[in-house]
Amino acid sequence: MTERQAGVRPIVVGLIKEQIGRSGTDDELDDDLDILGTGLIDSLAFVDLLINVETQLEAPLALDRLDFEQIDSLGALIDALDELTESR
Repeated sequence: MTERQAGVRPIVVGLIKEQIGRSGTDDELDDDLDILGTGLIDSLAFVDLLINVETQLEAPLALDRLDFEQIDSLGALIDALDELTESR
């Protein structure tokens, strides 16, 4: 895990847990978890998640550069957002 991922992961996991009304440790959401395929969050909640990540990072992300077909897990989302934050 890169230093940036360490910064992005808690934001993403915290937002997901907030959306689904779950508390506990961040480790409860495994990087292999398919957050969309399992129905943990729906597509509208996913868009809301991305907007909130931008808000918490206090900078716009080039979301048009995301390959949504490759985002099939929590870890893949964190990796993709990590890449976007590096390119800012």
